[in-house]
Amino acid sequence: MKTYRIGLLGLLLTLASPSLGSAPHTFTTADGRTLEATVKAYNCANKKIQIVREDGKKIWIHPSVFSQPGQDYIQRWIAADQFMSPAKFRIKGKKIKNKISKGKTEIVYEIILENKTGFPLSGLRIEYRAFILKKVLNKDGKDQEDSSRVDGGQLRIAEMPDGKKVSGKLKPIELSSSFKSVTEGNFQTGYDNYKLKTSEEELKGFWIKIYGPEIDGIPTIREWCNPSNTMKNFAWQEKSPSPSRSRSRSRRRQ
Repeated sequence: MKTYRIGLLGLLLTLASPSLGSAPHTFTTADGRTLEATVKAYNCANKKIQIVREDGKKIWIHPSVFSQPGQDYIQRWIAADQFMSPAKFRIKGKKIKNKISKGKTEIVYEIILENKTGFPLSGLRIEYRAFILKKVLNKDGKDQEDSSRVDGGQLRIAEMPDGKKVSGKLKPIELSSSFKSVTEGNFQTGYDNYKLKTSEEELKGFWIKIYGPEIDGIPTIREWCNPSNTMKNFAWQEKSPSPSRSRSRSRRRQ
């Protein structure tokens, strides 16, 4: 069995939302007054948040001016905001290719996460989709027909303390090739026997979604993929669809 380790993936594209949105929230001050506002930003240096009132005015304020429920909401918002930062929540990956046999190859992704948000994170969920192209070959080794399939799964991380790294391997992605025995006449030797490849599978794209802290009941999501154009060329599938088939001469592969 041959193993090929393809280091830390420079080709993995980490994507983060440019800004963390949230719905207006009703805050209560220590003296009992209420304020309807939307949290927009967090300043790590002075620990203040920027809120936008209903009249559109922006204010920088310290969370301690609000009651405990409001402070708890702000802490959840800050944790989610930091999770969305590539500098605060780092994602790396290792791609390992194992040749099991002549007709079977496995690709395993190891996901490495580093939490520098300042908050412990819990209940993280990683979902992935692998987009696989199967090429059916003719006698000359050229494409006759293509079909595609989507593999997928998930990995859960119960606890992730602040300042720590965690890693986990996803389920192996199996790629197969098929062969048939061929006997051909040869003027000099009489007959030649060999194996002809009739089909092969290729991993064309790998896409991960990491579901993080929730704001207003909606989880924040980080996405990354290999290669970087995977999200452009493929659509996320909630479930693996049945193989779709099309003629290669009328279809342009990614």
